[in-house]
Amino acid sequence: MSRWRFLQTAAPATALAAEKATAAETRLLRLVRSRMDALTDRIVATSSPGDLEAMLDAPTPFGSALRGLGLLVEHGEIGEFEPLAAARLRGLEAKARLIERAGGLLDAGEAAQLLGIGRDAVGKRRQADRLLAVPRGDRAFGYPRCQFTEHGLLPGFERLLAATRGIPAWMRLDLLTSTQDELGGQTPLEALRAGDVEDAEAAVAAFTAAHV
Repeated sequence: MSRWRFLQTAAPATALAAEKATAAETRLLRLVRSRMDALTDRIVATSSPGDLEAMLDAPTPFGSALRGLGLLVEHGEIGEFEPLAAARLRGLEAKARLIERAGGLLDAGEAAQLLGIGRDAVGKRRQADRLLAVPRGDRAFGYPRCQFTEHGLLPGFERLLAATRGIPAWMRLDLLTSTQDELGGQTPLEALRAGDVEDAEAAVAAFTAAHV
């Protein structure tokens, strides 16, 4: 078979595979929307108007969703089916506060643009522990904005990464953005931005040594 004939026969098969993939994604999207609609209906049915107004006062849709789930937990609506719902919700709320403290999360493309490198290079730096990244969904990572300046990586940040090696990413981010008595009430990142590299490094190293 000539190369042209092969391409002619392969093209319909490729198009069919793409069509099947699109159909599968459409079914998945419908299922997700169905579950989210059912959850929203339950929140509305079991909450007072005041509760719903408080839910909508959240600054972001994510915040509203967290408050809505909190209402279900408070009303005992999901504890029977999800015994760990309250604990998981507290974990999500803690992560949301931590992300806010960190100035938000960048995806790999945004981090690459800020650093002036390619996406693959961002992944390699993450794997080499030269960038801080937290798990974000299915095999994706978020890069806390607080580790960057307008011109790239915050000077001295890699020293803090080296000093905190061995503790989980979320704990690492919490440590770097939490005030420390040893730093006069500053966070390690604030101390680093002020030029107190050695003090910031010593503070996080002491914490790491006690928790690894």
